[in-house]
Amino acid sequence: MKKSIICTSIMALICLLAFSGLAAAMKIDGPHEMNRQEPPLYDQYPCVGVDDVSVYYIDPSSCYASENEGKMVLGALLYATGGGVAPGGGPAKLGQCTVKFTTYLQNGERVIETDGLESKSRRPATVDESQDFYGSLFWTIAEITGVAGDLQ
Repeated sequence: MKKSIICTSIMALICLLAFSGLAAAMKIDGPHEMNRQEPPLYDQYPCVGVDDVSVYYIDPSSCYASENEGKMVLGALLYATGGGVAPGGGPAKLGQCTVKFTTYLQNGERVIETDGLESKSRRPATVDESQDFYGSLFWTIAEITGVAGDLQ
């Protein structure tokens, strides 16, 4: 019985520590809050944000914008680096995330909604946790796709 209680306690502690680390890492700073400048990944993907575990880069060729029933949908593919530096000089780990925004006018005000970052391995960050990052990312995608002027 004692072994069971000790094992359960240890497992609970491990889960708690792992979850608290994930939750703390989900505040993403946009380019204006970053205290360092990151060069483009592989000289082609500009940096759009950083958090405690990753640097986020956007793939400009993946950006899209489409209009559907009075709403504009924008999205892009992001790369998230982590794990330090590989022997060849690039990132040790490189994951893919997608982001999708829906925007529309409501009572003359622009409303921007997002589902956060989506990937197989990460919990999405929420807009409340990273408002500046998502606002900056939205306008970056709008500029790349050429619709920023239509949205202002």
